[in-house]
Amino acid sequence: METTLQNEIADYVKSILPEIKNFRHQFHAHPELTWNEKQTGRDIAEKLSAIPGIKIKTNVAKHGVLGLIEGGSKGPTVALRADMDALPIHENTQLSYASCEQGVHHACGHDGHMANLLCAAKVLAKFKENLKGRVLGNSK
Repeated sequence: METTLQNEIADYVKSILPEIKNFRHQFHAHPELTWNEKQTGRDIAEKLSAIPGIKIKTNVAKHGVLGLIEGGSKGPTVALRADMDALPIHENTQLSYASCEQGVHHACGHDGHMANLLCAAKVLAKFKENLKGRVLGNSK
């Protein structure tokens, strides 16, 4: 990869970090237990649909979301995955984005997984002409 492209990607990532942080806080504040991630799935699909160049399939394995980015030339398919479910644990923090759901908490880090995968989707879609192959992303 050219240094210029690396710099463009790095600059773009820096520019979207506040948005990605907000995604994580939103997911953290509104956790859902396994097989009940209805709103989380809808939120992810909505965020992905706002990114040009991504094909989306919803209701995968109940509430999961699949995104597809086609690169600028042929090559292998790479899959990325993030879990969406939270744990049945009460959150006892004073965070401004603490869980709003009594007894449910993203203590597992899946809020970060989802935010990071959305970041990857934004970056890969923006620079898809430089990709050789396809990228499949799945949140479940």
